[in-house]
Amino acid sequence: MKHALASMPVLLAGALLLAASQQPAAAQRIVDLEIDDNVVTARLVLPLGLAAADLTIRFEEVVGLSESSLGLSLSRIGVLNPRLLARLPELGGLAGGLPMLLTISPPASGGLSFSGVVEVELYTRNLHYTQGSPLRLLKATGLGDFYDITDFMGSGSYRVRGTSGGFSVFLIGVEGRSPSAVIEDKYGALHDLLDDHADSIPAAVATTLQNHLDASELGGYGTGDLDLAIDELDDFIDVVEDNAGGTGIPNVWRSSQDLVNVAGELVAAARTLRFSLGLAP
Repeated sequence: MKHALASMPVLLAGALLLAASQQPAAAQRIVDLEIDDNVVTARLVLPLGLAAADLTIRFEEVVGLSESSLGLSLSRIGVLNPRLLARLPELGGLAGGLPMLLTISPPASGGLSFSGVVEVELYTRNLHYTQGSPLRLLKATGLGDFYDITDFMGSGSYRVRGTSGGFSVFLIGVEGRSPSAVIEDKYGALHDLLDDHADSIPAAVATTLQNHLDASELGGYGTGDLDLAIDELDDFIDVVEDNAGGTGIPNVWRSSQDLVNVAGELVAAARTLRFSLGLAP
């Protein structure tokens, strides 16, 4: 069976979700939303006490940030929904203890823009962190496949954070693949990002980034030297950040969707790869 439910027995999860589905949509709430400079905090609540989580969104630099320009919405998800499961990474599943989908979709006319990366963090008592936990923060663009963006997770009871160069939909899922399969997939994704946006990166910078990525993958990870693999990724991130903006690597996202935040996407992909390398045996 490709996908598996985690963190809650199937019958209990199904019963709770069925009961919740009979409640009015207004019962799904985003409450206590506050904005302090470049940080947004809010409480995400599902009906019947089914689940709740604290949301934190952090921007490096942001313009036009308000509750309306952010475009937050919350929905319940069916943890056995085959169409949703089919969009998860191979062997993945959904966290039965937190059956919610967070959408961040700033309206085009809202005037929101940011540079660098945005951090999305969730904290919930409905899930529990253990050493080697398979829980991950996943992101999808529109109706596309979900992918892991996690760059930190920890206890209390479960806290997870990911970075991104843009917005879309987010949920907590279960990683069922081996660490090596995840790492190889993330190396591939980072290579693809470099190739796809080569025309918008100064040639000398692109060469330097490719060299660091190859050194991380082949000279580090490929030889079992994880410290070297992580060090080279850190150098990769430093080069991106040092050359972001201006005539360098594009680093701005706008709600009008007319720009690609290349620097933000590269840094986010490198950070989640670094996270996975830190979990490698």
